[in-house]
Amino acid sequence: MITKTLILGGTALIALGLFSGCGHRMHKSGDPEKKANYIVKRMTKTLNLSELQSSEVRKIVNDLMSKGQELMGDKQKHHAVLLEQLRSDQLDMDLISAMADEKTGQIDEMISLMITKFSELHAILTPEQRTKLADHIEKKATRRHCRH
Repeated sequence: MITKTLILGGTALIALGLFSGCGHRMHKSGDPEKKANYIVKRMTKTLNLSELQSSEVRKIVNDLMSKGQELMGDKQKHHAVLLEQLRSDQLDMDLISAMADEKTGQIDEMISLMITKFSELHAILTPEQRTKLADHIEKKATRRHCRH
């Protein structure tokens, strides 16, 4: 289930994340607003998006970025709780299970959002733009695979 989830989620993110070409530097330390602007600018230029398409892509990217930031805050909270549990004499398995259930719910919610946004992206692009995007993603994936 988790593998299927990760594959599906990764596929949806490929259209926005890999396409952006923002690389490791932007991924690790970049400001979310800068990342979003870069992705929209790059997609607009490469796919020759109209102003309307560009504004729709901006909404999609901003929605995904804001949800991602929301989940990152929870990651830091969960990390602190797990470290506290690790240092304690007795593990609170109910607490750890509850955190795992919460995280699973968040992942399901994020995947649902990514599928929705992927569908929205598909709907606003022309067939030529979708083909160009698919070719670009394929090219990026091939290059990325060769490096590792």
